Amino acid sequence: MKLLLTSAGISNTSIHDALVDLLGKPIAESNALFIPTAIYPFPRGAGMAWQAICGKASSPLCQMGWKSLGLLELTALPPAVVAARSSLCGSERRQHGDVLPLRRGLP
Repeated sequence: MKLLLTSAGISNTSIHDALVDLLGKPIAESNALFIPTAIYPFPRGAGMAWQAICGKASSPLCQMGWKSLGLLELTALPPAVVAARSSLCGSERRQHGDVLPLRRGLP
């Protein structure tokens, strides 16, 4: 699995281009998986996750033109299910925040 880590999402052309290079194909041909779990411990964390899912966040997610975009909530699933779902996507977007809850979900 390849990861592109940013502190503000896909916020400029060079980060966008790095993502396309990492995927090896256009975003329109790629599947994405959004994992908002790490943002919940922060003030307004649940609201920030909602904004990202609904396309109201300052950094685009839904508006990028993905072939498909999924949502995976790590706190509700056993690790085997998380690993299986993660393996189906070419890209994952993990909302910034506390990364410790994400460790158990990484395949």
